[in-house]
Amino acid sequence: MVEQKMAAHIAQRFFITGMNDEDLGEKVILIVEGKESDLQQAFTALDKYEIPKEVYFINSFEETHTKKVDKRSTLERLFRK
Repeated sequence: MVEQKMAAHIAQRFFITGMNDEDLGEKVILIVEGKESDLQQAFTALDKYEIPKEVYFINSFEETHTKKVDKRSTLERLFRK
């Protein structure tokens, strides 16, 4: 539902997921494909508790063999240090 609200305001591909957090238990994060941009307009459509706590940008998403976004592989690549 949150992704649907944001889709009208974000031109790039994106997805929302949860991430472990010491204080919150789990926090909502937004992963956007492409160059960093201002997304404040997209957040105006969301309720207070729907707004992602962090936003990450990645050049390109990993994809499955059927060309769908592979969220797990994308997150692994993003947070591999």
